[in-house]
Amino acid sequence: TYTYTVTADGYQDASGAVTVVDADVTETVVMTAVEPDTYTVTFVVEDTEGDPIADAVVTLNGVENAPGDYVFEDLLPDTYSYLVTADGYEDATGEVTVVDADVTETVVMTAVEPDTYTVTFVVEDTEGDPIAGAVVTLNGVENAPGDYVFEDLLPDTYTYTVTADGYEDAMGEVTVADADVTETVVMTAVAPDTYTVTFVVEDEEGDPIADAVITLGEVTNDAGDYVFEDIMAGTYDYRVEKDGYFPVEGEAAVEEDTTVDVVLEVDDTAVTGPAGISLSIYPNPARGHLHVESSQEIDEIRVIDMLGQMVYSVFVNEKTYKINVAGFKKGIYFVQVYTFEGVVTSRIQVIGL
Repeated sequence: TYTYTVTADGYQDASGAVTVVDADVTETVVMTAVEPDTYTVTFVVEDTEGDPIADAVVTLNGVENAPGDYVFEDLLPDTYSYLVTADGYEDATGEVTVVDADVTETVVMTAVEPDTYTVTFVVEDTEGDPIAGAVVTLNGVENAPGDYVFEDLLPDTYTYTVTADGYEDAMGEVTVADADVTETVVMTAVAPDTYTVTFVVEDEEGDPIADAVITLGEVTNDAGDYVFEDIMAGTYDYRVEKDGYFPVEGEAAVEEDTTVDVVLEVDDTAVTGPAGISLSIYPNPARGHLHVESSQEIDEIRVIDMLGQMVYSVFVNEKTYKINVAGFKKGIYFVQVYTFEGVVTSRIQVIGL
């Protein structure tokens, strides 16, 4: 009678006895498998700054876990290869060896520089004409007026607002996928505010003067029409004329409905002097030059202001002469023309350049 022991990896030892009498013997030994020890591999996935990366996909020896599931259980001792992928990062590969304990494997992933794109805005009016100086704001980032290009944009959907003086604001969205984008924005003009300019025309006594002719800017109203409507904000030259009065010129600043008071002075510049002299002095009112023409040879010309002071004199000895009044103060002057026949006096107005 013989005793025996049978051992095998992964099985419980088997022992027994076999008796040999007078023939060969075959002994069957049944061995019971031993449940092997298993272990857990846990992956820690982080970027180069040590910050954790969520939702990476880890594949271990061909077994792919769900995004963000970094734990593999019930692993037998062995060496396993792995692949880790995550959007925006380079793939990471390696091996982990399981011996007789759970394993924690740290995987450091390197970020991939993302592709970026350019959005260019074309800003135009409803006629298709370009609008300069508009301000474009894209996802809260405001460019300088007239700068319609946004660079280094990641794929995404962006909201924008476009503003420009004299136009309604324009808003919208632009989607950047995998190419540069040109976005055309059509802006609608806003009707500008307009105002009314009313002239009050009076004489030196404060009495109203009817039927004066007023020119405001490039617009001349009919005689007696002293109201200009639908005038845009700005500064306008005006001229008020009426027979028998000196014309008045000035400027009207329009920022709201405006009333312009104008006082016209009576034109009493009739030429007085000897009957034998024909004299012409023009233009009256004068701006830059005053022309004097006489039927008799002119000896001397004197210009007297309203205070009785002589502000100009010249010896002529001709029938015509041109006086430069550009340097004169605005106001009324008396021109005295001396000839052989006598002195002729005329009243003129200088209104300046």
